[in-house]
Amino acid sequence: MCNLRPRIIAVDFDGMLCEGKFPDIGAPILPVIEYVKRLRAAGNIVILWTCRTGQNLMDAVTWCKQQGLTFDYINENVKQNVEQYGGDTRKIFADVYIDDKTILPQQIIIKESIEMTNKEKQQITTDVASAVINDIADKYGVKRNNLADYTWEEIAEIAAQGKAAANFRIGDKKELELITGEKLTAVIIGFDHDVIETKGIYADNHKLFDVKKCAGITFAIEGVLDGWFEMNEDDTNKGGWKNSKMRTVYMSRIEKLLPAELRVVLRTVAKFTGKGGGSDDVETTADKLFLFSEAEIIGDDVEYSASGEGSQYPYFADAANRIKKR
Repeated sequence: MCNLRPRIIAVDFDGMLCEGKFPDIGAPILPVIEYVKRLRAAGNIVILWTCRTGQNLMDAVTWCKQQGLTFDYINENVKQNVEQYGGDTRKIFADVYIDDKTILPQQIIIKESIEMTNKEKQQITTDVASAVINDIADKYGVKRNNLADYTWEEIAEIAAQGKAAANFRIGDKKELELITGEKLTAVIIGFDHDVIETKGIYADNHKLFDVKKCAGITFAIEGVLDGWFEMNEDDTNKGGWKNSKMRTVYMSRIEKLLPAELRVVLRTVAKFTGKGGGSDDVETTADKLFLFSEAEIIGDDVEYSASGEGSQYPYFADAANRIKKR
């Protein structure tokens, strides 16, 4: 005889419905919240399953209601099970446990993001997929590929196939030597982050159109290049990045110093930067080498950037990685 009872879903709070900030309540993890809402709407029994007690528990329940999320039970077993087994044991029985120790929030976010199409949502999916791959690899001791063991041609081929995040990870490094003999360290700062410049890509109200493909990997130089490179001779940002001496003179010179095997695999990407001189307008340039905008390093909380000058690279989410040292 089939058991037709509803499934019982036990859902953790901290680190699953919200970012883990106990005893405070972190930012809501919206895809997980929406996923749990749909589970309950589909007829499943949903239990809030948390270590919170007292006022901390009451705050969590109130917070969930503010998110439009209610539960059938809170830290207690389903009534029918209590009656059947003669008591409400400390262990909550469920068919499915949604907890950051069992099901990662990233896995649900991926599930919820499958149908996303615009560049920003695709980037979120890529970043989360990379995090899941890294978490699993670290947890089970999976040996990851060593970036330093690959040639630049092999790295470019992996990136072109869309397999960069599965083979490497943010922060992986590879040494290179300029034709001057100066040694530098290249570090991966993002996957599928920068749009490859193709005909039809342009900026309009800071949105991208006709996006065909993204560069598989973006690298940065970890340290500081020897020498002095001024942005402009008159110490202003007039003309913006597009017309700066840094871009029109120095970047082409630096490119010529790179190893030949690296130069041949560099891809041109579209960069979106302000026009300078106090203008809020954003324009598009096509670059192989470039400096990062404030937004690409700091994130959304920028002070001096025009709106639309890119998004933060995952590598720079760690504030320690924003510091350059000689």
